[in-house]
Amino acid sequence: MRIIRLISIVSLFIITIVNINCSIQDPISTQLLDNSLTADTLIISGITSFTYQIAPKIGGYDRLYIGSNNNYSFPMSLFKFANSGWETFSDSSIVIDSAFFQIYSNDSLIQDNFELKLYYSEDSIFNENESDMNYLNSIDLSNWQYLDLNTNVSSIIDTSDTSSSFQQSVIKWELDSTFMKILTDTSNSNIYRTFAVALGPNSASDFLELLSREFSAGSLDPKIEIYYNNINSLDTLTRIYYVAEDISVLINEDINEISNDIIMLNRGSGLRSLINIPADSLLLLSNKAVIRYANLKLYGENDSLNSYNIVMDPVKENYDTSSYIFDNDPFIDLGTYYTNSNVINGELNISLKSYLQYLLIDDSLTSDYNKIGIKLTSSLNNSLFDTVKFNLDNSNNRLEILYVQ
Repeated sequence: MRIIRLISIVSLFIITIVNINCSIQDPISTQLLDNSLTADTLIISGITSFTYQIAPKIGGYDRLYIGSNNNYSFPMSLFKFANSGWETFSDSSIVIDSAFFQIYSNDSLIQDNFELKLYYSEDSIFNENESDMNYLNSIDLSNWQYLDLNTNVSSIIDTSDTSSSFQQSVIKWELDSTFMKILTDTSNSNIYRTFAVALGPNSASDFLELLSREFSAGSLDPKIEIYYNNINSLDTLTRIYYVAEDISVLINEDINEISNDIIMLNRGSGLRSLINIPADSLLLLSNKAVIRYANLKLYGENDSLNSYNIVMDPVKENYDTSSYIFDNDPFIDLGTYYTNSNVINGELNISLKSYLQYLLIDDSLTSDYNKIGIKLTSSLNNSLFDTVKFNLDNSNNRLEILYVQ
């Protein structure tokens, strides 16, 4: 029995050795590479543009402004608090000791003589992300309740070391007891708590920069602080209400003339641009071509805005360019394949790879498809006052595509 088992093992070993030897002597030939595939670079020039203007969309910005700066005018900034959470003060045993509305600024030169005016409304007034700036410009503060309160300005100082460096200025209004009865009234659940801050006619400065709720995680948000106690306790308690929405009102001046030879982007002025890229050369690519990269390269008039971030959105076809000033953006983007990139040394290098690959796979490129339309806009992170320009007369402007097919 053992002999039979030994013979079987030996036979299996010999067969395995023979198979391995045959495999080495006569390997299976497999064609792993398709020699018909080639890589090539396609350069497309002849790019054109159409710059247009909309009412500025400045909600979600981390700064607020009041006053005038260069060609920009901000008559007021608005602050809206949630209409819930005020039930605490409907309890008759609660006594309010003091209350403050306060906002912050990085400006160390703010003084009490800035003459800031504080107004109040029980209407919603605005939506930070949706309200049209032209509508906000129609706000008449004479219809609001003017709070005739003194402004107090103090500084937050970092005392963690011997330098005692300045951190922020705190602008504070003490809300009197009469107004606090109005603010904490919960008999009408439909009221809102909206404030407006504007510069007075005798202010020592004509421009002020404030911090919005987007600036910090809460510590420097505009807020209402209420100090109160319960008649059954000697302890003083604090309740803080952080602003729910805030926005600056910006008076937008229409641009007098736009040159189609220059791409201009500016968030505060509402300047955006449509870019048209000739699609004829793309017909050389099959729907099975693989795009390794596709970069739109545009060259600016200067290199001073290295951190300026630009967003690219593909737009739907059949758009009308007979006008260039609009209340809202009429050019509808696809909502997909958008990308963004920073301007570096005056050059924008932004990827169109995903969008162009989609057009190839979808077989959207036909002889009737004579241009690719994309929209360039300023990122939310850019300053409202910065304008970036790209001159289409620059011969280096191009779409550069590396593909394999």
